[in-house]
Amino acid sequence: MAACELTLAGVVSYYGGQIGNYLDKVPACPMMYHFGEKDAHIPPESIEAIKQVNPEGIYHLYADADHGFNCNDRDSYHQPSATLALERSLEFFDEHVGTPGPPVTKSNAVPTKSDNR
Repeated sequence: MAACELTLAGVVSYYGGQIGNYLDKVPACPMMYHFGEKDAHIPPESIEAIKQVNPEGIYHLYADADHGFNCNDRDSYHQPSATLALERSLEFFDEHVGTPGPPVTKSNAVPTKSDNR
């Protein structure tokens, strides 16, 4: 939904199980999608329907990956797929969003309301 309703430079979607419920909305920015081939929650027909709505999207289907393949707290975690998806995502963000600056630390972070006592 964010890619359809907000002004963003690019969005990466992992799994995307709910996208099929919003096929009337078209992303307004570049999109990359990661799907697990073994993911029973997102059938191939759903992925094809998403491709029809957003043919400009970049789609990756990971043969040995299930739903949640990127979450190392799940039994379905698949390290080779997660590593490749991360590499692809970072390249995508580098192309569409730009190179990140230095890591945010407490000393250089923007103060929050609670920090301004």
